[in-house]
Amino acid sequence: MEVLRQACETLSHWSANPRTQALRLAVNISPVQLQDPSLVSSVSRIVREAGIDPSLLEFELTENALATDTAAVLERMEVLASSGASWALDDFGTGYSSLATLRTLPVRKLKIDRQFLIEATRQERAQQLLGKIIEISHVMGMCALAEGVETPDQRELLTRLGCDHFQGYLFAQPMPREELNRWLGNQAIPSTLSDVG
Repeated sequence: MEVLRQACETLSHWSANPRTQALRLAVNISPVQLQDPSLVSSVSRIVREAGIDPSLLEFELTENALATDTAAVLERMEVLASSGASWALDDFGTGYSSLATLRTLPVRKLKIDRQFLIEATRQERAQQLLGKIIEISHVMGMCALAEGVETPDQRELLTRLGCDHFQGYLFAQPMPREELNRWLGNQAIPSTLSDVG
């Protein structure tokens, strides 16, 4: 939970600045954490102590996290979603989730694994599959985020396919918190920006 605590501290810091107060952060939740009955109370306590709006948090889980005890996991996810936090399914297309399972989850975002994008730049069939994954996310009321975007051509392809969000080295590489704060200080952040990461 230390990563969540640090993320909440960052959000608390950002909330004091009008330029960054609407930015959101995503935090990975591991399969072990999802199985922990104290997950909801631990998250609630950390969010409360940081004094942040839980709607600024997005929790990411992988499809593999759904492999066991789905009912208990779903209940924990729903409780956290009802507090205002959102959920994203990370590395979509590489794990065990079925569309039937996906339909039952309180997930707002599908993060499409970078391998789909790499293959879509090489093969027409893979490009069609990527387009259908994006379309499925929209049909299910979710947004689609493509991981691993490294070139303007990839971004153009994704835009043409209707992808909502992008993540990758084309925009920024991973960086420590203090460097991120400096980087944000040098960016023109539009008032509608609501996702970082």
